Amino acid sequence: MVKNYTQLYPNVQNHTDQLKALERARTAKPDDAAMRFLLGYHFGYLGYPKQAVVEFDKALDLQPKNLGSQKLRDIFALQAGMPARAHTAVDRPPVPNQPGPVVLDAATQPAGG
Repeated sequence: MVKNYTQLYPNVQNHTDQLKALERARTAKPDDAAMRFLLGYHFGYLGYPKQAVVEFDKALDLQPKNLGSQKLRDIFALQAGMPARAHTAVDRPPVPNQPGPVVLDAATQPAGG
């Protein structure tokens, strides 16, 4: 959508107005991770990677396991020359003493399986 915004918004001012409305909505609901993700996405693909990283960092503070936010944040941080953010539980190994996958041996597998 962002690359083709001129086709959706022939009047660039309309697109600018929509982004400003999104910024106002984000300000009104600062704990809305989805809104921060959307704003970060738009900032990043419009060529404002530092602003994108700020929004993705806030989104990740609210939803640390959001893999989409993590990946896009990393892409735009690299573009902006900003340091990487420590990844969250998504990248961590399983916690010890937690149940793991069930392994079936030949005697416990269903017939034909």
